[in-house]
Amino acid sequence: MSTSIAAHPDRSLPTDPATREIARNPLEQVEDLPIVFPHGHVDARIIAENTPFPDPAQLLISPDHHVTRLTHANGVGMGLLNTMTWALKADTMEYGEYKTGIHTEGATYSAVWFTRKMGQAIASYALVVVAFDQHAPQQSPDTVNGMAVAGGVIPAVVFLIVMLIMAGYPLTEAKFKDIMKSIEANRSLRHE
Repeated sequence: MSTSIAAHPDRSLPTDPATREIARNPLEQVEDLPIVFPHGHVDARIIAENTPFPDPAQLLISPDHHVTRLTHANGVGMGLLNTMTWALKADTMEYGEYKTGIHTEGATYSAVWFTRKMGQAIASYALVVVAFDQHAPQQSPDTVNGMAVAGGVIPAVVFLIVMLIMAGYPLTEAKFKDIMKSIEANRSLRHE
């Protein structure tokens, strides 16, 4: 069963109720017009002239940083990253047992969680670098842009580097079956 989440009609309006009521009137006058993006960061000429973009970065980052943020907030990329991380964790344990005869589940989990903690530490450091002020009612534009780069662009670049490395990942389905047969044979020898 699939469920649909409808976007809230006030999603583009201010959160303060009094201000929202003031903003709602002009919105009602134009909401049926062909508005492309509620924040208006995309130059209308680009859309009107159907200008081609020379590369994805100019499409996703240069004209509208909100696209990058929404993509990151909605989990695009992170879903793939998390799927790969947990799938490769199991492969790593089995390959380690194949090579050493030792099942390393505890060490592998520890390494995974250590890298996650290091990522959190790096993210905390990035907030310091971009001058994030947790007590400010609103962050400066430089801070917001720095957060977008630190939280979106840098992880995307690292992810692309990892993808290039993984392009040479030698584990095929046939190799995996051979590894599992060898592991089972070694386990049965140890338990005789």
